[in-house]
Amino acid sequence: MTEDELRVRVSYHAVTRYCQRILDVTVPWAVDPLSPKEIAEAHCLTAEMSIEAVRALIMVPAVQSASLAGITHVRVEDFVAKLGKNGIVVTIQEPPAKRTKPFKLMSRNERRRKQHAHSRRIRHKPLPPQAGDE
Repeated sequence: MTEDELRVRVSYHAVTRYCQRILDVTVPWAVDPLSPKEIAEAHCLTAEMSIEAVRALIMVPAVQSASLAGITHVRVEDFVAKLGKNGIVVTIQEPPAKRTKPFKLMSRNERRRKQHAHSRRIRHKPLPPQAGDE
């Protein structure tokens, strides 16, 4: 597939969501509900970009590969792309927050105390009933 054919595989809704969630563009609505294409054009106009430029930002190599392979979710650095069954990018989400805990360094005594408590729990834990025991 050519670059142009791959860019068409991004829906207008995905373009709108990319502008809203990643580019942080808001459009005040004072008119009746518009078509998805008109909404995407309004967001791109506010972001001072064309629809094709936003589609190019969405269709990074990882999303292209996922689209061709039939994968439904792809996480890249800036966003998560959700793809439909036919490989079209349906929507864009912000990446989930990384849940990291700081690494805790334990002293030798803390490790021994924790290991001792764990082994006590394991030692006194009742065994599950066996299949033949009734």
